[in-house]
Amino acid sequence: MTRLDAAKIKRSLTASTARHIHCIEVFSKINSTNTYLKGQLPPPSGQFRIAIAEHQTAGRGRHGRQWISTPGGSLCLSLAYRFPQSSPGFSELYALTLALGIAVADALSGIGVAEVKLKWPNDLLVGDAKLGGILTETITRGDSDVIVIVGIGLNIEISPDLSKDQDAAWALSATCLSAVMSEPPSLARLSELVIESLISACRTFAANGFAEYVERFPVYDWLAGKTVVVDTPDSTVEGAAAGIADDGALLVDTESGRREIHAGTIRQVDAAVAEQ
Repeated sequence: MTRLDAAKIKRSLTASTARHIHCIEVFSKINSTNTYLKGQLPPPSGQFRIAIAEHQTAGRGRHGRQWISTPGGSLCLSLAYRFPQSSPGFSELYALTLALGIAVADALSGIGVAEVKLKWPNDLLVGDAKLGGILTETITRGDSDVIVIVGIGLNIEISPDLSKDQDAAWALSATCLSAVMSEPPSLARLSELVIESLISACRTFAANGFAEYVERFPVYDWLAGKTVVVDTPDSTVEGAAAGIADDGALLVDTESGRREIHAGTIRQVDAAVAEQ
């Protein structure tokens, strides 16, 4: 039995968001909301299919890493969306995760979460501690559209054994909304907030691409000025993080000049710099 009520969540959304929702499904426990949606029929064009769970037993982060959550203490939400290949944002689809992170950071800041930050390309932080993350996957099914599945996990409460971020060898600490807010939102209210921000951002990105998000990123840029080591598909890059390019690529100033990184994993952040 889940505490969540799909119909009530949809009724609580703005009319402009609710009319784009094909269906919302809620679960008390599931292996992974992203995996579930990958096995379902995609929503009609222009519509979103949403799955929300109170607990995931096999949640995933980037590169197949495990996303560990406290049962009943996290928001685990995924949405599926037909992304038209003819849309202006399609050529910049690799930057969608970052755009969604900015949208969610805006929403969290709007309810009073202080010091919300983004660690390129997909981690949500408060100060120097990880609050959650976003996983974006795509499926091509031979027609004119690509199915985009976006999963987000946000900690509302965490148990003591989740004091470290399991994704990072250099180990960010973990945090939760209960630790950074005097009155954190309920799971249902947080679901509504995230659905509003994700659907709006997906539709805006499809229509306009990443352009309008570029100027909004610096205020959330956790890496700015820090020394980083980034594993890319064909090399390892080390240098000082210097923001993002207009298309969302990470900029790194190396000894041999500035590099633009469109895909990669940040393996290390200089601890001495990160503590400043």
